[in-house]
Amino acid sequence: MTLLVLPLVLGLLAPARVQEDPERQSLQQLLVRLRQLREDRLGELRNDVDSVLRAIEIEAQTHHVAGLEDQRKKLVALGPEIAPLLVDKIDPGEGADDAAMLRAATIANALAEQASPAITTRLVEIARGGSPAGRLNAVKALATSPDPKRAGEILTELAKNAQGELRRSAIVGLARLGSPEGVKTIETSLQSPDPAVVQATIEALAEARAAAFAPKVLAIASVTHQATPYVTAILAYYRAVPEVVDKAHLQALVRIAGEISVGNELRARVLEFLPRFSDKFDGEVKKELKQLGTSPTREIREGALVILVIAGDRGARKDLLTDYDDQIERNKTWPASYEARANILYRIGEYRDAIRDYQKSLDLSAKDFRARTEEAYIGLARCYAQQGRLKEASQTLEKAPISRKQLADLAADPVFQKVAEHKTFGKVFRVE
Repeated sequence: MTLLVLPLVLGLLAPARVQEDPERQSLQQLLVRLRQLREDRLGELRNDVDSVLRAIEIEAQTHHVAGLEDQRKKLVALGPEIAPLLVDKIDPGEGADDAAMLRAATIANALAEQASPAITTRLVEIARGGSPAGRLNAVKALATSPDPKRAGEILTELAKNAQGELRRSAIVGLARLGSPEGVKTIETSLQSPDPAVVQATIEALAEARAAAFAPKVLAIASVTHQATPYVTAILAYYRAVPEVVDKAHLQALVRIAGEISVGNELRARVLEFLPRFSDKFDGEVKKELKQLGTSPTREIREGALVILVIAGDRGARKDLLTDYDDQIERNKTWPASYEARANILYRIGEYRDAIRDYQKSLDLSAKDFRARTEEAYIGLARCYAQQGRLKEASQTLEKAPISRKQLADLAADPVFQKVAEHKTFGKVFRVE
């Protein structure tokens, strides 16, 4: 009896439920319609996406970096709606060749600019269990996630437990997200007893341009006698966020340059970095630099004097150039003496006089088949580039006896940026 009545009761109750909850039914219908609209829209975009992906495949096969960048921009222009069509393509798989790695990285770079919440779950899955390259690509995309809580959880997990490049990339992502938990994780890494962990963390902060961590970096830089493992990373950080550099940071750097235990090469590198902040030097900082200007180590003494000259100290200029002037006076036919003085004149921004000495060096070298002229040509081209004389810079590099690799390296040098970007004069770098 019960079995016969039950279907009748359910049939009577069903219309009642519809009447009792019409809004729920309308919401369900709306969601269905929205899903259908999304699928229809993805269908419309799929052809465009497939076209760009085919172009990326071609550019990746030839390692054409500029072409890959153009295609990345096209993917970004299609909007975040296409993210679900791309997310599974950021993992090239185990043992992928270079072309597959380039293709996956290009797509990941596009996803990092599209910030779609629709792919967060999949990105987390890849970050946890994908191939090594896929995990790195997923972390890069998660760093710009519109769901910072979920993204921050996996990035924190990786920053604590992963190793090497994956760990560093996770820290970059946390620095960009700026979540409280991420900040704590980064601070813990900066306090690690392992110098390699601290160095990698500072490098990650530099990549993320994380100015908020400047006080933490200063705390490390200020312990001068322990700074050696971190000097390169600290310089990279200040180069990335120069706006954080004030007197306290400058004093820390000057004291690193004065610390014998740091090593002459690193000390000289710090002094080469400091002139860009010469307008911020006060009397106290200059006093410390003058002490370094009496160092028995030539590269340290000259590095300090160069900074003082740029900062407006006239006496420092005489101290800096005296040895070079005397050397030329003793032998006016030695090309290397003029080139050496030209290098110093270039460092203090006296490009006109540097050009004169470089040209003199090249004229004398023409009479000596043993003379090496590549550095003089490069120095001369730098002077022209600094003066905005792009044509002369390009012509000088054309004459220089340098390799294709050297030209490629110079093309990436900020000094030659305008030359490289020029439609005509930039051809000197585009050697087929």
